[in-house]
Amino acid sequence: MSIKSAATTKRAVEASFWLAATAGIGGLVFIDGEVPSTFTAAFFLPICFAAHRFPLPFSVLLAAIASVFSSPAMTAVGVSMNESVMPVLWLGWPAVYLFLSVSLNQWASIQEQRTHLTESERELNEISQHNQRRERELEALSGIHTAIMSGGDEQMIIEEVTRRVAETCDAKICTIMVPVGTECQRPFLPYGFSEDAFREIFPDGAPYGEGVDGWAILHHKPART
Repeated sequence: MSIKSAATTKRAVEASFWLAATAGIGGLVFIDGEVPSTFTAAFFLPICFAAHRFPLPFSVLLAAIASVFSSPAMTAVGVSMNESVMPVLWLGWPAVYLFLSVSLNQWASIQEQRTHLTESERELNEISQHNQRRERELEALSGIHTAIMSGGDEQMIIEEVTRRVAETCDAKICTIMVPVGTECQRPFLPYGFSEDAFREIFPDGAPYGEGVDGWAILHHKPART
């Protein structure tokens, strides 16, 4: 059974349950033998639940059933009607049932629409952020291409590459690591810090595969802090 059919079956079972519950409360009113009954207020439970969970016609159906069990029509099956509350009370119950079924259903619909709008807004924000990142990437590629085609020297091109990459990744530091011997590496024309500052910490070069660059190589994505 697919997820959709399972959800449909579950809702059908729930609807049948609350329909049976409404009829059951009506049966209790019949057994009590008097309208208004001590069980009349129990109709609010299935009506409120159905109004929140199901389409409006179903909650109105339950309200109509409850109205019948709270009306003078019950005298046809031997239930006595308290004359002192007619017609105010028996007309009041259907009005309250209908009001609850409609108002709660509309409130649930508004909440559902608000949820959909929030999800749509989040998706649009994600798309916008993705487009902005893509735009920065294209600008960086264009700038790097321009620097290469301009015929500048190696230092100018490398500095442009590291600067553009740092701006695209929202990074404060960017560098190209080059090997030093067989066991160490050092930054080449770094952006955001100086080689002198690096040498103060690693005078012989940084070990391979350690530090921020090692993390970036291991995870195949820019390192950010």
